Amino acid sequence: MKKKHNVKSVDQINLKILNELINFCMHHGASDLDIKIKDNPSEIYIQIHTTAEGIDENTIKTLKKYLSAPRQHEVESYYWELSGEDEADSELTLVGMMTDEAEVSYEEGKLEIRVKRKK
Repeated sequence: MKKKHNVKSVDQINLKILNELINFCMHHGASDLDIKIKDNPSEIYIQIHTTAEGIDENTIKTLKKYLSAPRQHEVESYYWELSGEDEADSELTLVGMMTDEAEVSYEEGKLEIRVKRKK
């Protein structure tokens, strides 16, 4: 039997960030998700492209606001206790607090989310 690879806590945080972004997309009717993850020595870059027709302007503004929350390194150490099952908005705010940069674009039903996290 193979041993399971132990995922480092940093990797778990990156996976949680990706999971929350995918959840947002799926909740808003996303289809055909394209996900790119680039793990550089100094940063990790996550990019999602998808088709999601009918997301209203207010939802995009809110997403941008939540993802632009200033990074707070101390949040990472107790992230699991802060995250919940019901509060999608607070989950995205936590994602913003764990990333250094975020960009969101939405045109003609095409959504692109890009986040960068320095190591």
